[in-house]
Amino acid sequence: VISGDATIGEIRHSVRSVLRYEADFDDALARLGDGMSPGELGRFYRTAQDLELDPDQLDTYLAEGVSLQELTHAARLAERSDSDWIQVAEAHTAGYSWGEIGKAQRLADGGDWMSVLDTGIRGTREQVRDEERTDREEDRSNRGQERLERTADQLAARYDVSDQEVLDLYHGTCAQDWGCVRKELRSQSHSEDNPDHGQNTAARLAKQYGVSESEVQSLYDDICGGSWSCVRADLRNKSGRGGGKKPKD
Repeated sequence: VISGDATIGEIRHSVRSVLRYEADFDDALARLGDGMSPGELGRFYRTAQDLELDPDQLDTYLAEGVSLQELTHAARLAERSDSDWIQVAEAHTAGYSWGEIGKAQRLADGGDWMSVLDTGIRGTREQVRDEERTDREEDRSNRGQERLERTADQLAARYDVSDQEVLDLYHGTCAQDWGCVRKELRSQSHSEDNPDHGQNTAARLAKQYGVSESEVQSLYDDICGGSWSCVRADLRNKSGRGGGKKPKD
């Protein structure tokens, strides 16, 4: 809000999430800024509230390819059988259909439905389920990769860096934690606005693109007129990486 990046609509929807779902205002605002629609934001926090999960925990499930709808359905099945929704969700992601899970719960009649699922149904459908599981795993992997690339692209555009820089943070420093990636990018953005941090930025970019600090500093001082966005764009073009948002004139 202070930086002026957020719109009135984003602020309003963030406040609404705080009031309705006890969400964190900054987290809600950041998600809207990263491309989440107000409707998606509401469903996200409602699901987190219903499942008694922190937003970061819910992010982990989504990153593994489980949708909000699947998590909600798992919770409904778990409620019917008085079981743990996490077990239901894990059974589904392991390849069992909702119908198979429901049938196992009915056969167990309040008992160990996981054992029924493992022994009673598997024997008759093993080959078909293996084939279906392989297809689902491939589809889930593809969807997960698409979601990963889409999130990286959104953050790259928002913070004026390359997609590769975002992915390097995600797989490296942040150990696949998008919350950490957002914090790191915000910190880098604020640091670069402070002249005292120019040397650190030059060193980081020099290491990233395999050039000397003096070359980076020369780009910043001479060609780019004090714009780190311009420096990144020039280095990306020379390295052939591309992928980030072009600097503003």
